Amino acid sequence: MDEQLNSLCKIARDRFLIGIPDIHYGGDSLAAAFGTRNLVKSIYLEPEIVKSLVKKLADLCIQVFDHYYGKISRIQRGCITWIPAYSKGKYFALQDDFTGLLSPRLFEELFLEDDVVRLSKYLDNSIFHLDGPMALGNLDALLKVEPLDGIQWVPGAGAEPMSKWVDVCNKVLSAGKCLQISCSPEEVRFLLSKLRHEGLFISTSCGSEKEARSLLKLR
Repeated sequence: MDEQLNSLCKIARDRFLIGIPDIHYGGDSLAAAFGTRNLVKSIYLEPEIVKSLVKKLADLCIQVFDHYYGKISRIQRGCITWIPAYSKGKYFALQDDFTGLLSPRLFEELFLEDDVVRLSKYLDNSIFHLDGPMALGNLDALLKVEPLDGIQWVPGAGAEPMSKWVDVCNKVLSAGKCLQISCSPEEVRFLLSKLRHEGLFISTSCGSEKEARSLLKLR
C-alpha cells in the first residue's frame, strides 16, 4: 500500500485527490482474525480481553491513518474516503459491521468508546457507516456521540428501498447529525419532500446528463 500511495502522490498534485485506504479495526478485524463464532463466545466469556483488544486496534488504526495522512498531506489539503465526501482535514469512514450482531448494551460497553467516541474525537470530520436493519439497535448510542458528525445509512442487501426508511433518516437529521444515503433517481423527489435538507447528502446515479440536470433542479 505504501508503494501505491507513493506512486499516486507523484502524479496527483493539482490533478486529483487521493483517498485514505480503508482501515479495518474493532469487531470486524477481530472477527476476521478469530472467526465470528469465536469472537461472540469471547464477548460473553472474556469481555475485558475483547475490550482491551478493541482499544489496541483503535491505537493501530490511528497510527496507520497518521502514516497515510502524512503521505497525502504533502501534495493535497484534506482527504477523501470511500464514502463520497471531502474534508479539509482528517476524515475517515468509521464502521464496525460486526457490532450489528450485538445488543445495544454490549455495543456500548465494549465497542462504543474506542470504535466511535475516541476515533471521532481524533478526526476533524467523521461519519459512521451503519449497515442493515440489525445495526439499528445501536443508532441511539451513536447519535449521542457528540464529536461524531454524521451517519451513512445503508439498508443492506435485499432490504427495502431508501424511500421506506424515512423515519430512520429523520431520526438522524433531527439529532443534529449529517446523513448520507444512496437511492434510485426516482426516489430523490420523494426523499427531498420528506426529509429536512440541512445536513442531508443524497447520492444517486442517472442514465443520462439530462436526467442528472433535472434532478439538480429539485428543491
